[in-house]
Order: sequence, then C-alpha cells, then structure tokens
Amino acid sequence: EGPWSILRPGDQPPATVSVTSPGGAVGAPHAVSSVRGVVAAWWNTDNPQNRIVAFHDARSGEVLAAKEVPAAVTDNPLPTVVSEDRTLLSAGPVLADSSTQQTVFAPAWKPSNATSGNIFGSLVTSSSTVRAQWTGRGEVVSLTEGAAVPWLVTDDGSAVVLDQLGDITRIAAVRKD
Repeated sequence: EGPWSILRPGDQPPATVSVTSPGGAVGAPHAVSSVRGVVAAWWNTDNPQNRIVAFHDARSGEVLAAKEVPAAVTDNPLPTVVSEDRTLLSAGPVLADSSTQQTVFAPAWKPSNATSGNIFGSLVTSSSTVRAQWTGRGEVVSLTEGAAVPWLVTDDGSAVVLDQLGDITRIAAVRKD
C-alpha cells in the first residue's frame, strides 16, 4: 500500500515514485504487479462496493488508464499483461488502451500474453473456456477454433506460435505467417 520504489544500480538508494491518483480514487494505491514499466494498482473509492483498477507508468507514477470495477474483482489475483509497445494493458478482467484511454471490463477475461496490437487470453465461464483476443477497440472477441496464438514476435517478423491440440497439449512452432 502506498508509493513504490524503483531500484537503482550500485549503492544508490531506491527512488520513491510519487503516484498520481486516478479520478474518483481515495486513499493510497495498492500495487498488484509491474510489467514492462507499467504498474497495475487498485484504489478505493467513496463507494465500498467499487474500486478502481489503474495502470501507472512505473517511473513517473502517471495514470495511463483506469477503470472502476466491482470491489470483488480486486479480491482475486490480477494477472497482468502489457503489449511490447506498452499501449495495450490487462490486469485480470480490466483491459485498457493507454494511447486512447479506452477501458473495458470483461468479467470472464483471463489474459495470457500480448504482442503489439493484441492481447490474448481466454473467456472463462462455468461451462467453457474459449481463446480470445482484444485489439484495443471494442470488446474482447473469441478466436476461431484452432487459431494459433503468437507468444513472441522476433525482429524479422517471425513468431513463436502456440497451437493448441485438444484441451491441453500445445505445440510451439516458429512461423513467418
């Protein structure tokens, strides 16, 4: 709870970051994770039934995007995924595009990985799990059955792709398409 610190090389003391609170937030931030220079944190609001999940620049504390959600969302882990260019962000079921400030709350969403332009994950319900993606526009959409999901894209445009076979087995391959 409260501000976070950035470790510095050698014997230099850590730098404490002054965190900007998102609109409607009260109290101190509760940092959840840090990925690619983005800190996901939740904040209390005046309404105890709601909290704000915010994405902050790790070094400046600036708010990149924020979304008010039911408080119960922050009672669970918020796996955090950030695209390579730091524009698409996901902390559990909260997705944001830092370039447009668009945010989406998708209660069934579980993020897994991101490339520039896409966040991949699953839509999980009591009866099914469907692979899905978000492009920063609109809602999360289901992927077609058997769609390959890029896990990593190299400088030359090749991708390490995870192709799912059935419900469990995955095969990794390097593909240029």
